Amino acid sequence: MRIFFLILFGAGIIGATSPEPRHLETVAFDTYRNKLIVYGGATVVNGTLNEFTAVYEWDSFGWKQYDKPGPGGRSGHALVYHKADNVTLLFGGVSEKQQPYTIYYDVWRWNGQDWKQVSSTCPVKEPKAVYDPVHKRVLVYGDASDKTKFMYGNDQQFELWEYSSNAWKKLSTNGPHPDGPYQITYDNKRQALVMLDWEDGKSVVWEWTDTQWVKKPVAGPSPRTRYMLAHHPGEGVTYLHGGFTADRKQIGDFWKWDGKTWTNIETPTSPGLRNSAHLVYDGNRILLYGGSVPQPDAPDKLTLCSQLWQWKDGHWKQLN
Repeated sequence: MRIFFLILFGAGIIGATSPEPRHLETVAFDTYRNKLIVYGGATVVNGTLNEFTAVYEWDSFGWKQYDKPGPGGRSGHALVYHKADNVTLLFGGVSEKQQPYTIYYDVWRWNGQDWKQVSSTCPVKEPKAVYDPVHKRVLVYGDASDKTKFMYGNDQQFELWEYSSNAWKKLSTNGPHPDGPYQITYDNKRQALVMLDWEDGKSVVWEWTDTQWVKKPVAGPSPRTRYMLAHHPGEGVTYLHGGFTADRKQIGDFWKWDGKTWTNIETPTSPGLRNSAHLVYDGNRILLYGGSVPQPDAPDKLTLCSQLWQWKDGHWKQLN
């Protein structure tokens, strides 16, 4: 008989299988403790929204679940590891439990054992966050328009902010304007925040280099939202996988960006068609977690998953 949960020593710590599949969770990787961290997200079961509040951590020994008081149920937040402080930071998000939605502007710290709220003044909603190791700060990009509404569209006002020593500094108000769910990453070597956009069906890479945005119209991936994006410092490239087209079709292609050109990568084994998953660098390889994938018995329908893959030495391998 397989035991689903094994209670371990320590209050609130539970040995677990993979996290329950969900949507709009976020992930980060703690390079000091070598842990993949998954938090938040939601599912709908029989018409009822279920928001997840436990922290899940994965390493080579498997998954652990931490049921600790903290940010509570939310989706669409940002999660990023702060290497200098050895903590993972959570920014903002939204709860859809009630109408109108509850939009959060708080900042929380996870140290591997407990949560602590450290701020209530995140200046943007729908935040994306990356860590800048050179300046030991977090760069946060998001929508600074009407703080009572959670939306995508022309009314959004995107801003880039620096978060350092629990203080905020505005860096830019003239960055790219994505039309739907997007991702950002940080190129350590070139000291550039990297994000994608498309104009008239053609790919554009935007890079922030601490003083200005640089727009690079370069042939590359086709238009999409809900794609995965992560930088690999050891290889000096940024990887992109999958996404969702405007006509609601999934994509399963795989690309790398070296700062000048895009290269399409084809492999015999891959995570395949999916959107809304996550790519993260763990200090040695790229990990892919979760996402929405075609149902095995009905490929035209989608289902959520908690799959974990690695990209290492030019090969994909499923880990769970």
